[in-house]
Amino acid sequence: MIQIELKNYKDVATRINKLRISLGKTDVPMKAIGLRIHKWILDNFAAEGALGGKKWAPLATSTVMARRGGKLKKAYKGGKITKGEYVSSAGIKILQDTGLMRASYNWRARADEVRIGSPEKKAKWHQEGGKHMPARPMLPPESIATQIAMDEIERWAKGVVAGAH
Repeated sequence: MIQIELKNYKDVATRINKLRISLGKTDVPMKAIGLRIHKWILDNFAAEGALGGKKWAPLATSTVMARRGGKLKKAYKGGKITKGEYVSSAGIKILQDTGLMRASYNWRARADEVRIGSPEKKAKWHQEGGKHMPARPMLPPESIATQIAMDEIERWAKGVVAGAH
């Protein structure tokens, strides 16, 4: 019979125990996931929805008029722009008039979950859209959120294995 004897078994057992302890500390990758998805949301605001695959719909003329503080009232007749007249939305960022919507997004991580969202009621309306309002998704699509999570878990696991000696 042929066999091998591990003379440094204590070193192997120590490494296995370090891995077991580190793998139980899942708050680290969950925090990384929260940070990355939160950053994605903020970047998506800056890109006016383009990170989700499609830029947000342009603002309604009435919204542009309200943002301009009524400066273009001459062009506004009975709730409509008169034929041939144009109201520029140049310089107006969609969903970023005051910055409150963007700033309302927050996140919380626990060992077994990450929660990311906004307590603002209007955030849900804009995310999903409605009868007279197009959806302007601020949260990442599930496929992107899943990819971010998988990337962070893989990065964390590699670090755990590399650091467990």
